[in-house]
Amino acid sequence: MSNSSTEKPIATYTRMADGTKEDYFLLQEHSNPRLNQVADRALTLLVGLQESYPVNLIFLASYRTRSPC
Repeated sequence: MSNSSTEKPIATYTRMADGTKEDYFLLQEHSNPRLNQVADRALTLLVGLQESYPVNLIFLASYRTRSPC
C-alpha cells in the first residue's frame, strides 16, 4: 500500500499470492459499498431493456428482496 498521506492508497501486488493483509483490507473497503449495489444496478439495466426484450418485472423484483448469501 502507498505510504504517502497525500496519495490515494493502492494495492501493492499484481498477483493475489503477493498481496498483504493491508492490501486485502483496502480492497474490501473499496468493494463492499459497490457489492451492495450490484443487484439494484443489474435490475435497473434489465428494466431499461424491457422495451427491446419483454421482461417479467415481478419475477425480477423478487430478487431485490432476497438477502445475500
